[in-house]
Amino acid sequence: MKTKINRGLIIILGLLIVLLSTACSAAPDEHIWLKSPGWSRALFLGTTAFSDSLPLALDEDGSVYTLMTEKDELSGETYFRVLALDRAADMLWERTLSDHPLQQPDNPKLITVDRGLQLFWIDGEQLYTLLLQSDGSAQGDPVLLSED
Repeated sequence: MKTKINRGLIIILGLLIVLLSTACSAAPDEHIWLKSPGWSRALFLGTTAFSDSLPLALDEDGSVYTLMTEKDELSGETYFRVLALDRAADMLWERTLSDHPLQQPDNPKLITVDRGLQLFWIDGEQLYTLLLQSDGSAQGDPVLLSED
């Protein structure tokens, strides 16, 4: 009698496990949007030395601007690289600010201002800013905002 109860319990538990496992797979796919045509996980723009996320700025037209660093292999100097993307994430332009070499840029911020961009960053424990025109070219030289 005990074996009939054990067999019956095992059969019931087995059926319960089968029912529960099939019930989980019947749920709708949460990531159905991954299968959408034209969708991709990411657009490779380049590499950077920033340990934080890249600064992004958005203007009223929907263009997205981002900032990276680029190291010149010949000179070993580091420069900012600014990129502009349209609403479809197509590249509008990219500029390397090679007239303004950097030491160890940290904590960069990028904001939109009247017909351009303003860049803030810390380099050597000092805060700098630089105005950029709407095409990404530098408008003058970096300005030191703080001392040590």
